[in-house]
Parts: sequence; structure tokens; C-alpha cells
Amino acid sequence: MSLTIRQAAKEQREQESRQHEQQTQYLQAEARRLNDAVGAKLHEVKTAYQDNVRLTSELASTRAELNRAQEEGRAIKPLQARLALLERTVEGTQRELTQSQIEVQQLRSLNSNLETTTAELQQQNLDLCRARDIANSAAQAQEQIVSTILAQISSANGQKSKSRKAAVVNESIARPKTDGQG
Repeated sequence: MSLTIRQAAKEQREQESRQHEQQTQYLQAEARRLNDAVGAKLHEVKTAYQDNVRLTSELASTRAELNRAQEEGRAIKPLQARLALLERTVEGTQRELTQSQIEVQQLRSLNSNLETTTAELQQQNLDLCRARDIANSAAQAQEQIVSTILAQISSANGQKSKSRKAAVVNESIARPKTDGQG
């Protein structure tokens, strides 16, 4: 009976260990996915930053051209339209850059939390494995003790049985002598 209980407890510990391992693998896959997402967002940020630098340079150049055109008396309407377009584009790019930076920060935070959770689960898994090993060792020790006790009981029962048989033989030998004398 106790062997069945120990076996059930052992199976339960192994099942819990497998579940922790599956959770750990899932969280590691999730961490890789988030790392990939962070990489993609970083690439977007880099691209947006490069676009912003380029557009800022174009904006400065266009402003310089506008100033020269005004000084020379050229028609400034096309340059003003281009300048307005570039300013709107730069503003849009700056908004995208800000949003991308916020998203990258959020993804980094999520990734950090996930890594912490993964590390905690791995530690719990190690602790469970150690506890399982200790429980298995204790169960083996208990089985050895029970086997030793059963062997001793069996040996003691065998000696008692031999003593009883010897007493019966001695009685049967002693009886005929007393019957014959009487």
C-alpha cells in the first residue's frame, strides 16, 4: 500500500517537473519572440532616426535655399510649399520616432520581466528536481529498512517454528515413557 502511495507521489512529482519544464520552454520561446520584436522595433527606430537626420538636413538646406531665393527675389512659393511639406514630414517622423522609442522601452520592460520569470521558474524547477531526488532517496532508504525488518521478522518466525517443532518432538518422546511407567 505504502509503495503505491510512494509511486503515486513520485509520478506526481515527475508530472509537476514536466509541467515546470514545459512552462520554462514556453517562456523561453516567448522571450525569444519578444527579443525579435525588440530587434525589429530597434531597426524601425534606427530607420526613423536616419530618416529624421536626412529630413532635418534637407529642411536646413531648403530653408537656406529659401533665404537665398528671397534675397535674390525669386519666386518662393514652390520652396515654401516644399518647406511646409518637409516640416510636416519631419513632425510625422518625429512622432513615429517617439512612439517607436516608447514601444521599444515597453518591449524591453516586458522582456526583462519575462527573463526574471523564466529565471525564477528555472530555479523552481531545480528545487523540485532536488526535492524529488531527496524524496526518492528517502523512499529507497525506507524500502531497505522495511525489507530488513521483514527479513528479521521472517527469520524470527522461522526460529520460533523450529523451537515449537522441537518442543512437540520432545513432548512426544517424553510421553510414552510416562505412560509405560504408570
